[in-house]
Amino acid sequence: MIGKGKSISHGVAALEYDLAKEINGQAVATEIARHELYGCTGAEMVQEMKPYHIDFPNVKNNCLRFEVSPSIEESATFTDADWAELGNDFMQRMGLANHQYIIIRHSGTESKKEQAHLHILANRVSLSGELYRDNWIGKKATEAANAIAKERNFVQSQDIGKVNKAEIKEAMDGVLKKMQGFDFTKFKEELGKRGFKVREARASTGKLNGYYVTARSGTEYKASEIGKGYTLAHIERTQSKLKCNSMNISHGNKLTPGSGSSNVKQGQYSPRKRKDTTPRVNPQLAVELVYQELKRVEVYTKRIEDATARKVQIDGKSLESAENRLKNVLADFERQGYRMKNGGYVDKRISFYSILCAVISLLFACFMCYLWTDAAKDRDNYKQYYEYYQEQAREQKGNK
Repeated sequence: MIGKGKSISHGVAALEYDLAKEINGQAVATEIARHELYGCTGAEMVQEMKPYHIDFPNVKNNCLRFEVSPSIEESATFTDADWAELGNDFMQRMGLANHQYIIIRHSGTESKKEQAHLHILANRVSLSGELYRDNWIGKKATEAANAIAKERNFVQSQDIGKVNKAEIKEAMDGVLKKMQGFDFTKFKEELGKRGFKVREARASTGKLNGYYVTARSGTEYKASEIGKGYTLAHIERTQSKLKCNSMNISHGNKLTPGSGSSNVKQGQYSPRKRKDTTPRVNPQLAVELVYQELKRVEVYTKRIEDATARKVQIDGKSLESAENRLKNVLADFERQGYRMKNGGYVDKRISFYSILCAVISLLFACFMCYLWTDAAKDRDNYKQYYEYYQEQAREQKGNK
């Protein structure tokens, strides 16, 4: 039995895919069990998880996704209740029983229609508000699957992994031997014809950094997990070695007994023949080796050109860091908006003081208006005396 797990940020997309999975136009997804989720669609269920994410605005990967896959023989007699028991047991061993989650069974895969397996999407934050640590979560999922397999006498995931890697290595060797020089596109197509899916791993600049190979059982492996010689940096050298070995065997560069004739009679002295130390040269092999060296020089030249061009390009990591900071700011605004909506920022004491200050300000304004009106009335009352005083002053000035 195989168990895989990882933390993701695209919870809605993953859950919608799991619920609507089809193979050749036929639905293969069946909901087996759920815990503390009540929505009908993937978007509704992930929306139910969001209130628990408010206290962790900087956590990008807030969902957990798992895949539990027993072998075809082990799950042949499973009922829906057996699948539900298996999924709940797995979540219990992962320490996620107190989290929101949903378990979905797929009745098969694109390559193996009878390979039933479980997909589980869980909230990374528990119902009590604790964040689940996702360190080595893939290894934890494997250990949980192995514990269940051992308890139920299933096949261990390590044994399945060895078989899968051996099948992939054998297929890759066969493709490399037949190819005239290494071409990744053709390599990918040939493996696909043999039932192995290849997924490219590219950088933000579009450069191919590596690749993954999916076994016929549906498990994906890095090229380095198959062997160091199958990574992009060493695969051409591996191809050269495979071709050299196959050519040596095909051309029969072996010493066979009885290949020479001897006319020396028994008892007659015969000088010992000197061993021929001149190396045998296979023309076809020499041409192939020269061609491989030219291809290797061409690859190294292209790598140098890429490295030179990369100096004038925008640093992808800086852009990604800026994008993450922007997302954190937006998440913080969303969190503050949610708290304001629910009254998280309302303080009754502050509100009372604000109202009291407003009332005092209003009373002061009314008092000032009253003083201004009274002063205006006094001015009108003394206006006639002021005018009489001015007239007397003018008359005195005229008499002088």
